[in-house]
Amino acid sequence: LGNERVQGILMPSKYSSKGSLTDAYKTAKLLNIKTETIKINSTYKHYINILNKHFNNNIQKLTKENIQSRIRGVYLMAHSNNYSSLLISTGNKSEMSVGYSTIYGDMNGGFNVLKDIYKTDVYKLAIWRNKFKYKKFNGPKGLVIPENSIEKPPSAELSKNQKDIDSLPDYHSLDEILYLLNENDLSVEEVIKKG
Repeated sequence: LGNERVQGILMPSKYSSKGSLTDAYKTAKLLNIKTETIKINSTYKHYINILNKHFNNNIQKLTKENIQSRIRGVYLMAHSNNYSSLLISTGNKSEMSVGYSTIYGDMNGGFNVLKDIYKTDVYKLAIWRNKFKYKKFNGPKGLVIPENSIEKPPSAELSKNQKDIDSLPDYHSLDEILYLLNENDLSVEEVIKKG
């Protein structure tokens, strides 16, 4: 595509870690792409206030988490429509296989580059890409993904101190199970027999 045709849009909430924002800006700098930052806290509070009135102040934690993703999804699709740009969704095969993504949120997009890549393979590809210096490659040579993005525990960062492992098995175990189910077509019983 060329870096001049790519835009990163950062949409931090009160749960976004400083490290994630630093990593996002660093990635944009390494890729030499432009970015825009839109804080979603005030929009989120507005949604929560409206829902509290209709839900008798009984909003579930998952509902609050997914509202953030949906706010981001609305903005990203509006940007896509307004500028005729292609929104790339972010889910990988592990997350998509177990429903660990938000419909009308991070599932939004015209194309999903990682749809057939398991989470553990995403990390392997990131490490490989940072070492990649092939002369005929059209992108930047070497490091384009901050080490912290690869090393920190995965988190959707939609609630305080949230980690993916709070809701899912660790990705190494999960991906082994998903591989047997998805790629080898084994039944749940056959997967259980394999331990």
